[in-house]
Amino acid sequence: KKPNQKQLEFLKHFVRRLKEEWLEKQQGIVNQNPEEPLLDLIHGFPGTGKSAAIGWMRQVMEEGLGWDHGVQFVCLAFQNAMAAQINGHTVHHWSGSPAINDDGSSLGDNHKQSIKCGALRVIIIDEATRAEGL
Repeated sequence: KKPNQKQLEFLKHFVRRLKEEWLEKQQGIVNQNPEEPLLDLIHGFPGTGKSAAIGWMRQVMEEGLGWDHGVQFVCLAFQNAMAAQINGHTVHHWSGSPAINDDGSSLGDNHKQSIKCGALRVIIIDEATRAEGL
């Protein structure tokens, strides 16, 4: 399957940003770009191709850049079914969202989570909203 025009436009935009990421890493200037971070939203009704676009994004990152899911990028969803569809994780599971004790103290390990995010460059969250299609 090939991307439709809107998907292709977005993927080109995404690839341009990844090229900047790659160049910044090569030049040793990661996180110095005043335009960081890139925040985008792909939205659409069910069946409009959002998950396909995520699949193509993964392909670029994994095959094009050699990035590993869960290290340099992560694909997340709020529900198990959607996480499975994008071969990702639920937000809750991946983030290790800490439980809260009755006294308000955290049961989680914030240090562990900060280490987990150390090399993270891209976070993709599926099913954040539904509106008009790609």
